[in-house]
Amino acid sequence: MDRQGSRRTFLQSGATAFAAGFGFSSLIGGGSVVSSVQASSSDSFDPNSPEDNLRGFVKTMGSLDGSPQWMIGEGRIYALVENEMPVPLVAVKGMRYIKFTPAGDSFNMSWRDWAFYADYETGKVLETFENPYTGARVNASPLLTNYFSWRMGPDGQELPGYAGEAWLIDRPLRMPWVLQGGMAAVTLELLVKYGHGGSGTEWVNLHTNTKDFLDPDVASAPMRYSWQGYSPWMRWLEMGDRPGRTLRNSNGIKTTDIADLRPEVRAVYDAHFPGSIDNPETYEKTGGTTSTA
Repeated sequence: MDRQGSRRTFLQSGATAFAAGFGFSSLIGGGSVVSSVQASSSDSFDPNSPEDNLRGFVKTMGSLDGSPQWMIGEGRIYALVENEMPVPLVAVKGMRYIKFTPAGDSFNMSWRDWAFYADYETGKVLETFENPYTGARVNASPLLTNYFSWRMGPDGQELPGYAGEAWLIDRPLRMPWVLQGGMAAVTLELLVKYGHGGSGTEWVNLHTNTKDFLDPDVASAPMRYSWQGYSPWMRWLEMGDRPGRTLRNSNGIKTTDIADLRPEVRAVYDAHFPGSIDNPETYEKTGGTTSTA
């Protein structure tokens, strides 16, 4: 799959699961009247500084020292059809391997996603799914994306080979931050128009504490996150040109230890993609009933 396809996979997969946050009441973003937050005379964060935004984002989502992290979680995928009641379709269990490699004043952000689908009421892993809109029984193909990278810098996002549009490309990195009551949060806004003409949106909400966030000796702050995505039908649903879209909502945690992944969840990944978790950067899919969208 080409890089454009990999990017589209990232935005359409519904694979990555993120955790519910702590709840905040005021946003601090670019142009905010709040110019900085200080924990001491040496520890500060300026939400209007692209450099501070970059380091704060990397420290929260990954690690400043380049060490890999895992994002593990689960959620649901909903069908949205105009003038109809939104309904849940399936549960999704997913994870992401993510690494930020320092590169001058920027970071190369590399990741890979896994996911599978389950009955949202019973939790039973789905091999097939009866599409309520078409009546057809389709293969609920598990997901494994390619290992993909982009550059994140103070001047925004660089997506090699991407033919579409993205909000963060060539835009000073100023993200919507919240620092309040000992907690810190930021939303990564991924607003895109694909090269083929469709569009999609993701909101990745990262939550940590100000103590670790502002501590210069901490490379990776502990983090919970929530994720919402709004994009076209998943390919495996075989919806054709039927009107509508999907909304994805999921919850999870960041960890350095893949042992935090529940054994019964890992067993599903190992069955479909044996060896991929142990070799996330080099594993190559060999076909079968797998999907990248």
